[in-house]
Amino acid sequence: MLPHPPQPTVTPAPPQPTFTLTTTRATTYYSVHGTTTTKIFEDIKAHGLNEQDGKHAEGLTSAKSEMALKALETSALYTSEGALCTPESVTITLDLLVTLPRHEHPNDLSNDLRERWQQFVEGVAVHEQHHVDIAVNGANVLKTGIETVLKNRASCAELETLLRRLWKSQQVEIDKAHGEFDAADRARVDKGRKPLQAEIDTMKTRLTGVTVDVRQLDATLDDLSRRAGAVRENINAVTARIAKANGTCSRPTDRIQALCRQYNALVDNHNALAAEYSSRVERRNRLASEHTGLVETMNELIETLNWVR
Repeated sequence: MLPHPPQPTVTPAPPQPTFTLTTTRATTYYSVHGTTTTKIFEDIKAHGLNEQDGKHAEGLTSAKSEMALKALETSALYTSEGALCTPESVTITLDLLVTLPRHEHPNDLSNDLRERWQQFVEGVAVHEQHHVDIAVNGANVLKTGIETVLKNRASCAELETLLRRLWKSQQVEIDKAHGEFDAADRARVDKGRKPLQAEIDTMKTRLTGVTVDVRQLDATLDDLSRRAGAVRENINAVTARIAKANGTCSRPTDRIQALCRQYNALVDNHNALAAEYSSRVERRNRLASEHTGLVETMNELIETLNWVR
């Protein structure tokens, strides 16, 4: 009988490494004390939070991550750089710290301001949650990439290099995603601010025109008042001359007829000035009312604009 051919040696598949992704999240707060819009945002700016591109931020998400590889080198087989590496486990830890504003005395705020503040802090929290999601999603993408890398048959030194390269590459992608989100969010805010700013600018232009008109009317009223005063002085002087002549314009004598005509002309002039003065006062009052309304509306728009974040 012929001898049986030797059976091929089957190298057992290496055990699958375990992969652990541990994510922790903590939230810290910085204090805000202002009781007006201006003071509130001065408090916020004083804390000096900045995005990674250096722009001012109302909230911040910072991430600290580490990766650890546990592996054995098998001496039975060798690669060009050393023994074949058998990964046992890979551990990634991602520690997230979210920093948010917190008003220390919200009851000191007016109802309107308290409502605006609440909407603002909710918006900041939503923004930072998106940064948290970017970091977690990036860690999951990294996990998938590492699982692929671990299938390579290489030395532990080669495997470590591949993992570090992948780690660095993914951190660049994560930072890019954070930057793109911040840029897109700022563009969204700018878009929301533009119509408000345009309306404010239109009101400022109208307010300037109203202010000029009111000042011109004030100058005209002063002139009318001065002219009416001068006419009254002339009326008083003519009245005195008529009285000195013991006359009356209701039954004028030849002696005072000229004075009575002068008197009547002066009275007509004064009445015309008084009517013009009254008309200008009425117009000024309408403009003053419009001015007050414009200022109130514009201040409300400015207040709204300041909270568009």
